Amino acid sequence: MLEAYVRRRVMKLENVHILERCQVLAPTFDAQLGRVTGVEFDADGNRQVLAADLVVDATGRNSHTPRWIEALGFDVPVAEKVDVGICYTTRAYRRRPRHIGGKPGLFVRDGAPDYRIAGVLAQEDDRWIVTLSGYFGDAAPCDEEGFKAFARTLPAREVLDILNDAEPLSPFRAFRFPASVRRRYEKLTRFPSGYLTVGDALCSFNPVLGQGMTAAVLEAKALGDCLADGTEGLAQRFFRAAAQIIDIPWQIAFGSDLENPKVEGPRTLLGRFLGWYLRKLYRAGAHDPMLATRFLEVVNLMAPPTALLAPKIGLKVLRGNLRGRAMVYAGAPKERAEESRMLTVDPMTGEAPNMARATN
Repeated sequence: MLEAYVRRRVMKLENVHILERCQVLAPTFDAQLGRVTGVEFDADGNRQVLAADLVVDATGRNSHTPRWIEALGFDVPVAEKVDVGICYTTRAYRRRPRHIGGKPGLFVRDGAPDYRIAGVLAQEDDRWIVTLSGYFGDAAPCDEEGFKAFARTLPAREVLDILNDAEPLSPFRAFRFPASVRRRYEKLTRFPSGYLTVGDALCSFNPVLGQGMTAAVLEAKALGDCLADGTEGLAQRFFRAAAQIIDIPWQIAFGSDLENPKVEGPRTLLGRFLGWYLRKLYRAGAHDPMLATRFLEVVNLMAPPTALLAPKIGLKVLRGNLRGRAMVYAGAPKERAEESRMLTVDPMTGEAPNMARATN
């Protein structure tokens, strides 16, 4: 519904035209001017050229820009890659008022030993979208019993309760995400004028934390600011601005991935400390709406990561852990209670209301 609404709004703009059912083949390039002048595309078998003062590649993680600019004689950007092998299995269910106490969603963060993740979010027409995922090929099966068996291993019983009670509304859908990739265009000394990349074509995040669209919006705003200052050196100015935007969510996503011992990458002393601290914050945040909300603000780029280290927050994390409140649910091994990570989120208010039940 959100995507359809945004699309309708964009199509109503008088200076926006959308060409459907066509494929961009390559940018057109004027070697004498050293700039991109448009794109060549295929529309129903007819090759055409669309002229442009500025071409923006927003084609996503499978962007062909590195290959295209190399063919034009430019260097290919260094690509930083983090292999995660994330597997998603998703299904829609009928939402009932009794589910999870009437709250509009919950998120179960990965933790030892399985590092599995679950998300349940309300959608239009009284529906849940339920997604179960794991790292490096650990996928929830696309069948009723296998899906429930996967949910049974989570440290939050609520997900399984919904699956046992709710009416299925769709078939299972599977999705694979092999790796997070960041292309360092800002480090290139030469780049064709009249051309840019944004969004996942610039940096494709692990989708678990849902930061890709937020980063893309901030990049679009940065592009507007850069264009307001003219077109001279536009690519270099924009890529530098975009790199500053990407730095924070990339560090958050990379640090989160490194919590899984199977993920390869440098584990610094600071990184290990932050991982330890975040585990404590997750545990306290399952029972503290203020901590959960602050965490979501940081993840969604509404607050800097340093907000989680503020003295007031640190004190609440300490108190939350000293209380020793553990979430132990039937079907979840007791030894995993210490690593249980469940947050609930209210997308209408932006808050994370408390709904976790603690039992001993």
